Order: sequence, then structure tokens, then C-alpha cells
Amino acid sequence: ILYFDTEQSSYHCQKVLRRINMLAGLSPDQDCEMIEFVKLRELGPLERRQVIDMALAEHSDIGLVIIDGLRDLLFDINSSTEASDVIGLLMKWTSYYNLHVHTVLHLNKGDDNVRGHIGTELINKAETVLQITKNEFNPGISHVKATMLRDKDFAPFAFRINDDGLPELVTGVVPNSDDSKQSAFDPEKLSWDAHSQALDVAFDGVEQPILYTALLARLVEGYKSIMIKRGKNTHKKTLQYLLKINAIRKQDKGYCYNEGFLQEVEGDE
Repeated sequence: ILYFDTEQSSYHCQKVLRRINMLAGLSPDQDCEMIEFVKLRELGPLERRQVIDMALAEHSDIGLVIIDGLRDLLFDINSSTEASDVIGLLMKWTSYYNLHVHTVLHLNKGDDNVRGHIGTELINKAETVLQITKNEFNPGISHVKATMLRDKDFAPFAFRINDDGLPELVTGVVPNSDDSKQSAFDPEKLSWDAHSQALDVAFDGVEQPILYTALLARLVEGYKSIMIKRGKNTHKKTLQYLLKINAIRKQDKGYCYNEGFLQEVEGDE
């Protein structure tokens, strides 16, 4: 196992390693030959990528790579080019070295949307996406749920860190309510690339103009594919914005997808 931490201090990195040892039934201070923990806090984004790449090239027996802080492998979280480069690296590493990559990416503050282009690209390529959120009534408890799976689903669960510094399951807690977050989604704050990806899903297989109600249902599914889970009422506002930027066009009594809108809006810039 190679574990890369991009932002924590040496003290907190040591706490993580001690917890791993204890969960594995080892002495907290034991040096386990099966795991290498690397702190990348002091390096720049390109250097961090290079260190991971070199470490994989030097070890032939790695089965799991953990990158705690994927955002820190980029200079600009909203750069589509950088996002594609980093996701390409992840895909290269998993394929070439036949290993699994587990990474961490924070959500936007105030809603449950992934951050920037890198978040959208990561969701498109990931095998499994898990979301961890603090309990709204007890911040000492965290909820875990699967938001995207390519394999068997599992029920959400909650955990806390006990007095020994180890995670333990918590039962009987009320999951966080999403109702207060429904109005937080603003389509104008979402990147055009993200809109394009959602619309590709929403209009998949559509050859004729579709009616208003059917369109809203498709928008729900399309935006759900990029981790924006909102109902039809919310996507009425989304539709108004999409019409404004000419991503969707009104045709007779129905609506059509303008697949070239991305080039049009980028050209206007």
C-alpha cells in the first residue's frame, strides 16, 4: 500500500498511520512493511504527481494507492485540461500497474456538489463514489453513503471516532436531511463542461423534440449522473438557464439539445 497525504502536518499523518496499524491489529508504533506513508504537503502540484509516478515505478508489488487530497495535484481545480491530465494519470496507474486507486475530494461548501472539473471527471471514471458528511445535529458522527456504484449497492451507515481513536459504527441516528440543500443549486455556477455532460446523458437516444414534462424528467436523470440530485421543480430554473445560453432550443411544442452550444459559449468568451 502506498498512502500519499497532500495537506496534513507530520503530527496528523502519524495519527493516521497509528490508526491504520491499530485497525490491522498491529502495534500503533510498529513499522509495517506492507504500507509506505508519504507526506507531500511541502511540494507543488507537478512535484506531487512526479513523486507518485516515481514511487509506482520503483515498487512492483503495489496493490492499493491512497491519495488523500486529489485536488492538490492540480494548480487550478476548474481547469478542464489539468483535470483530464490528472484523471488520465489515475487511469494509467490503475491499468499499467494493475492496482486500485482510492482518493479523497472535498465537496463544495454549502451543497453536496463535487468541486470543479476534477470532481466531474473523477465521477465519470470512478468505479465507486462514497460521500461522507457530518451529522447535522452531532458533528462527532459521520454518515457514509454510496452516490455512484458500478457494482452491488450497500445501505448507508454512520460512524464516530471512539476514545481509543478508532472508528466504530453508530446505530439509531437520523440521516442528514437534504431538504435544506435543494435550493442551493445554481445552474449558473456550474461549469459549461458539466452542463454538457449532464445534457449528453439527458438527451441520450433522443432524436425528436421532447415535451416540457418529459424534458424535466430527463434533466433530473442527466444531472444526477454528475452528482446533482435535484427534483423537477429545481430543474425548471435549470431549463431557463439552458435556454438562455442556447444549450437547449425551443422547437414547435418541444425542446431540442444544441450539442454545439459548448463551442458557441466558449467562442463568445
